[in-house]
Amino acid sequence: MILAESIDGQVIVVILMVLFAGAKALIEKLQNKGAAPAELQEEDYEGYEVEEDYDEYARQLREQREEILRRQQEAAAPPPLPSSVPPPVAGQPEVYVPQKVRKANLSKAEQEALANFQRGTPRKTRSNEIITARTRARRVLASPYAARDAIVLSEILGPPKGLRDDA
Repeated sequence: MILAESIDGQVIVVILMVLFAGAKALIEKLQNKGAAPAELQEEDYEGYEVEEDYDEYARQLREQREEILRRQQEAAAPPPLPSSVPPPVAGQPEVYVPQKVRKANLSKAEQEALANFQRGTPRKTRSNEIITARTRARRVLASPYAARDAIVLSEILGPPKGLRDDA
């Protein structure tokens, strides 16, 4: 009894409304159970051309895919090689004709260098020049790029900048 006296009349009305709404929704669901889902969708989207829009979108996607595929195939195919042999006539078998290879004409110095290379002998040095460390150093320092190479090598092989005394 204590519970019945403390409940307000408005709360009872709200509970009854919720119960009636639930019962009504259950009855409608049971009545529409036999209806096809497509019919429900047509009722919901009445006035919209859903199928036509989808077909148009699918057609556009198909065209874009075909265009991309065509571009990829064009890019992947190497250009045709020029041929000095005329194309075969229909009905005749294709015959391979090897190309003649021409040797390049070498100058006298080039022929001498080729002969030395094939023999495996080093190139001739001047007879009056004695190859020493000093002459090699002079040759290296005579190069205009020697200073740049020296700086690069000192940066690579030397101590890090943080450990240098001159910093």
